[in-house]
Amino acid sequence: MIVTTLLLSLNFVLATQDSNQVERKGEHQVQMEQQRTSVLMRDTSISRFAEGIDLVGNGRYEEAVRVFKEITAEYPNNSRAYFNLGVIYKYLRHYECANIVLRKAYELNEDPRYNEVLQEVRNIDAGRKKNP
Repeated sequence: MIVTTLLLSLNFVLATQDSNQVERKGEHQVQMEQQRTSVLMRDTSISRFAEGIDLVGNGRYEEAVRVFKEITAEYPNNSRAYFNLGVIYKYLRHYECANIVLRKAYELNEDPRYNEVLQEVRNIDAGRKKNP
């Protein structure tokens, strides 16, 4: 289940990777350099996502947490990285951490799936606090 959720996230990143078009500046060289930089950053981010998902698939959750924390530090507006981190925290039963990063993911992108998982975490955490 956790790997499927993270793979859906990676598939979304791959599907939307070309949606960020370089603005026309009138200078071909400037555009080409921007495109090269964008491709490099995108490829690095995607390979890091894949690494994190692979770690989860191999049961190496703490290492996956480290990878997704690094991605969120490098790309602080990447809602998918926050979502993946939150899903892993939920799986590890670190509900307070999951709540924080899932809330951040939802603030960055009001995807209903983010809110659904966030509400699950909040309900679990509330029940846990009510019945310790």
